[in-house]
Amino acid sequence: MPNTLSLIRTANGLLSPVVPRVSARIAAHLFTTPRRHAPPVRELISEQQGERLTIAGGPDFEQLSALRFGRGPRILAIHGWEGRATQWGPLAEQLDRAGFELVAIDGPAHGQSPGRHAHPIAFANALLAADRQLGPFAAVIGHSMGVPAVAVALSRGLRAEQAVLIAGPSNVEGVLGRFAAMLGLAPAATRQFETRIQGIVGAPAEQLSIATLGRQLRQPALVIHSKDDREIPFADALDHARHWQNATLHAVNGLGHRRIVRDEGVIEAIVATVAAAQRVRSSARC
Repeated sequence: MPNTLSLIRTANGLLSPVVPRVSARIAAHLFTTPRRHAPPVRELISEQQGERLTIAGGPDFEQLSALRFGRGPRILAIHGWEGRATQWGPLAEQLDRAGFELVAIDGPAHGQSPGRHAHPIAFANALLAADRQLGPFAAVIGHSMGVPAVAVALSRGLRAEQAVLIAGPSNVEGVLGRFAAMLGLAPAATRQFETRIQGIVGAPAEQLSIATLGRQLRQPALVIHSKDDREIPFADALDHARHWQNATLHAVNGLGHRRIVRDEGVIEAIVATVAAAQRVRSSARC
């Protein structure tokens, strides 16, 4: 992949100033076409521990595959870009012990869900499809690109009492900018790339930012981010905490961008947060 990326950057350095439209079209295709990675052995174990469900489709997909673990108050989770539902296995185990059920979605074009293309709004629509079939939820959890999807879905009526936002970008504009820079796009090609993505997603990037969405949301949010994350800057976590009305920041270090979802300390923090909120809701109903 490094050699492939080097070739792409070299080609874009030569061609994107001359034919920006072509370079932008290729970049948009790459940005919305996830690769499917073979799951490691630990995730194959998670697959066996869960129960496969089919979720009826929405505007971006015919159907989705999901894994259900445990029984109890229901929690919804969605992975990040090129992730899978099986990545939530360690969290599912601890939530089950605490008396919760976890429904983990394979996003469109990810895991065992069909499709070839995806983007944040498609992920948000996947959460809303799960809500129509299985909601409401005690909490919704997102990792990486799943975080803006959670925010969008909540703003569009996803029924969840609280949110957990793990290593997520606070704005899609930053994601697009970093992707364009990684590919070595010239400024004109970058602008056309961003316009193409807006057309595909159906909304301008600024409407998907936490600065815009956070003002609308009333659910408490636990924001978890590692300070050494090289894919999504820790500054994005500070934006989440600043703009989401009722957010708590749980900063960690040394966990990077992906290892964070299976870290024991992070899992303990998530379980403790959702369990405490469930106890408050149960007491209020008594």
